[in-house]
Amino acid sequence: MSEQWLFRMQGVSVSHRPPARQVVSDLSLEVAAGEILGLLGPAGSGKSTILGLLGGSIHPTTGHILRAQKETEQLVLLDEPSVSPASREAGALHAHLRNVVGDGRGAAVIATAQIGLARQLCDRVAVLHQGQLLRVTTPDALAAYLGQSYYRIRVQGHLSPRMLLGFDGLSPTFTPNGETVLVGPLPDMSALHGVLNRIQSLCLPLSEARLLDPLEGLIHVALSRQT
Repeated sequence: MSEQWLFRMQGVSVSHRPPARQVVSDLSLEVAAGEILGLLGPAGSGKSTILGLLGGSIHPTTGHILRAQKETEQLVLLDEPSVSPASREAGALHAHLRNVVGDGRGAAVIATAQIGLARQLCDRVAVLHQGQLLRVTTPDALAAYLGQSYYRIRVQGHLSPRMLLGFDGLSPTFTPNGETVLVGPLPDMSALHGVLNRIQSLCLPLSEARLLDPLEGLIHVALSRQT
């Protein structure tokens, strides 16, 4: 990340009491001067809490938030803007934000659960899940999750490396209760039926086969790459 940052969060956690639970966990993230940063995640992922940290209404339980000393700066914080991707309103919002941050003295942070909106408005996107930062990515990298159908397929039993060779393109994770969860894109129903037939040939009981929305697909793939 560029040295021209406006805000830098280092190992920030926020706990709510009672009950004691972390809504943001060990977060390290920068907001650069002149950028529009997206916070992308479902409800409960910590987006609004991070906005509160940046705005000063919430204080970290642990960790530090550093603020650059600049003569003039403007930080725009938007929590779940109610505009649709590719709409006239989204275009006008992007033009306004670009005007605010264009001189490099300001920045904008947008919290949203819409992949399409994050892709349209933001320069970088931080993907969040249950208070944790999974990855920071680019708008172009989000396009793959909008143009494909992602599935989650859950089977009973842990698949061996040899068994997994027949599920190219699907990312596996293994649950403590002995299940294997396969997540990834399938181009059509024929490909889905091929996967299900493969599971049947292995005599593995099928627990679930579900089409995910784009954000679920992004999060599941990011989680699988951390294991």
